[in-house]
Amino acid sequence: MFILIDQEFISRGLSTTNLVPKIVAYETLDSTNEEAKRCISSGECENLLIIAESQTKGRGRYDRQWISPEGGLYFSLVLRPHFGLESAPLYNMLCACAVTTAIQSFGINAHVKWPNDILIFEDKVAGILSELLTEDPEDILLVLGVGVNLNTTRTDFPENLRDHLTTLADHLNKQIPREELLVKIIKSIDQWLTAIDVEKSFSSVLKDWKKKSATLGNKVRIIDGAKSVIGIARDILDDGSLVLSVEGEADDIIFRAGDVTHLRQD
Repeated sequence: MFILIDQEFISRGLSTTNLVPKIVAYETLDSTNEEAKRCISSGECENLLIIAESQTKGRGRYDRQWISPEGGLYFSLVLRPHFGLESAPLYNMLCACAVTTAIQSFGINAHVKWPNDILIFEDKVAGILSELLTEDPEDILLVLGVGVNLNTTRTDFPENLRDHLTTLADHLNKQIPREELLVKIIKSIDQWLTAIDVEKSFSSVLKDWKKKSATLGNKVRIIDGAKSVIGIARDILDDGSLVLSVEGEADDIIFRAGDVTHLRQD
């Protein structure tokens, strides 16, 4: 049994500029994103930080299940996008950079995978789910949900998933306090929020994402609805779209969303 996360430790560890999170921790939730949305409906707004020891209905993209046993780090952060609706996908990339930086600080060679995963080698160690709430066009909120396989092991997950995921504990052979990783992530998000405020753009975020990318330069398969395309991932555009170069096609193909599988280049 894991001890409930130490909210005071988190508050003491945060010396942030943009973010002064209101922290709410639970033992079990259906989903931290769902709880964040319920809180917003009750009048809460940006900088709300929802944390759970485990989730019974954790979700990834396309409503896929995110298995969330005790020992992982599961949280949702509510932000107000500074540059309107069109900037929302870039906050997902900002968050991916922050999570990857935090993981790398423990000496692990983690990378980002377009559009929302963090990998160690080719195994998923973390994922991000961003959801926009736009009932009032003048009051847009963004819920960033993060799940990190932290102090769990492969054996804590269903057998059919074990070949495609990993955990920090599996690589470090020790446990990391969840509070320590969470503080690192929130401080990194805060630093990026400061940077985009100063620059009035996501240029530095995109530069860092490209540096951390496991996708760019690789042969990939992208599935977007009924469309499946194989090509070389060439670049990320300013809006976060992925540019794919396909053999036999004169023009590159641009994807704003989709499922990516990294393929071997024979």
